[in-house]
Amino acid sequence: MTIYAYKALTSEGRSTSGTVEAANRREASEQLRGRGVHVTSMEVSHGYAARARGRLSPRKGGRTYVFTSFMRRLLKAGMPVVEALDACASELKGYDMGAVVARVRNKVAGGSSLAEALSHEKEFFDELYLAMVSSAEASGALADAFETIYRYQQRRRELRRHIFSALAYPMVLVAVSVLAVGFLLGFVVPRIEETLMAARVPMPFVTRVVIGIGGVAQSWWPVGLIFVLAAAVTLRVLQSLSAARMAIDTVLLRIPLVGRLASEAALSRFARTLAALLRSGLRVADALDTAGRVSGNAAYQKAIFEVRRRIMSGGDLAAALGESGLFPGYVLQIVAIGERTGALADSFDEVANSEEEALETTTERALVLLEPAIIVIMAVVVGFIVASVLLPILSLSNIA
Repeated sequence: MTIYAYKALTSEGRSTSGTVEAANRREASEQLRGRGVHVTSMEVSHGYAARARGRLSPRKGGRTYVFTSFMRRLLKAGMPVVEALDACASELKGYDMGAVVARVRNKVAGGSSLAEALSHEKEFFDELYLAMVSSAEASGALADAFETIYRYQQRRRELRRHIFSALAYPMVLVAVSVLAVGFLLGFVVPRIEETLMAARVPMPFVTRVVIGIGGVAQSWWPVGLIFVLAAAVTLRVLQSLSAARMAIDTVLLRIPLVGRLASEAALSRFARTLAALLRSGLRVADALDTAGRVSGNAAYQKAIFEVRRRIMSGGDLAAALGESGLFPGYVLQIVAIGERTGALADSFDEVANSEEEALETTTERALVLLEPAIIVIMAVVVGFIVASVLLPILSLSNIA
């Protein structure tokens, strides 16, 4: 997939711009025509800048969450949009979000739609947010849209907080283990080596191995650090390349346990997003377009794009999802029922709830096994280092 930056005209003749991800220019143009806009220019958007515009840092995402919370309350109380934006700008004064809301308010007061005004602040409002607001404005259900966005953001924050909390203890264990081993090899072992060399004590093979590792670690740690940083940068660059990202995500899905976690995370994110978009009034095809891009997995994104293509050709949603091979049977049954009853949003909410619960359970079970494994590995490594140091000291006491 390639990211294209475009400029276009809406059906009302207003200028708009943004980014769209597609396999080629033709598919990008088809997506935009499906949204009811006329493209005036389009070019490839390179590298991180295009991706960064669609992502929020945790800090900015938190302020967007606060803005959404204010807006949903004020609009539900019957306050006009401009007055609600005024109140939000006043509450957030002193923060960068306050200046953002003030600019949005001025554009809306000048005749722009809220979605169009928000689209000029893409550093804070991503494509998903803009699509939901735009659809809600067209249907006259803006208060309901902000309620939906708020619930969506709230659930995603809760899930992220739960997973981070679960990972905190293993991360601390790993950090303590690395620091402990580094301290022993970098400071304790070299001092003991000097003492043993001065006493001319014969050192066992295990001790010589540990001393050799300590010497390498002490002399070459800057090279090791550079290697780790280079590996991280390389991985980041590969993820920005569509072909490499597709290969990485496909391999991840095939790894036991890791693949299960990746699948549950992608499916829960896709289902939750799609449900929110459908509740805001978006058509299924347009909602699939946006939800696929925020799934977080290139393999799922490609499959959902194919599902969208079949839907636009008159296909059945449940059948199209089944052909991809990435969606469990229970998901297909729930979606099929939702199609028959006209409650697709509720169906995908059920799928999201189920997958998020499964993700939490799988994460907890994996960590139940990971935590004792880290402790055992740490004990073995530290015990090996200590034993290798004690052996020549004991032999020295025996000689004495």
